[in-house]
Amino acid sequence: MASKKSMTWRQALPRQISELQRATEKRLTKGWNQVMEMLPPAPRKTVKELTANVDKMRHTLQKRGDKVIAELRKRGETVRSDVQKRLEGAVTPLTRGLDVASRSEVDRLRKRLEHLERRLESRSAQSSATA
Repeated sequence: MASKKSMTWRQALPRQISELQRATEKRLTKGWNQVMEMLPPAPRKTVKELTANVDKMRHTLQKRGDKVIAELRKRGETVRSDVQKRLEGAVTPLTRGLDVASRSEVDRLRKRLEHLERRLESRSAQSSATA
C-alpha cells in the first residue's frame, strides 16, 4: 500500500473531495438541527412539514424522471430495431442481385486451394527426389 507522500495528487484528490463533502454535510446537518431547536414549536412544525413535502416531491419527480428515461430508452430501442429491419430489407435484395460469393463459399474455396497447393508441393518434392 502506498504512503501518503508517494501518492500523486490525482490519487489523493478524490479522497480529499469526499472527506470535504462528508465534513460539510456533517456541519450543515448540525447547523440545521441547531436552527430547528431555536425555532418556536409552531414554526418548527411548519418547517418540518415543508421539508417532508419537499422530500416527497423530490422522490415523486425522481420516480417520474426514471419512468421517462426508461420509456425513452424503450422507444430508442424500438426505433433502432425498425431502422435495422428497414436497412436489412433494402440491402438484402441488392446483395442477392449481385454476383458476390458468400463467406462460406470463400472459405470452401480457400480450403480447396490450400489442399491443391499441398498436393502440388508434395508432387514437386517427389519429382525432385526422383530426379
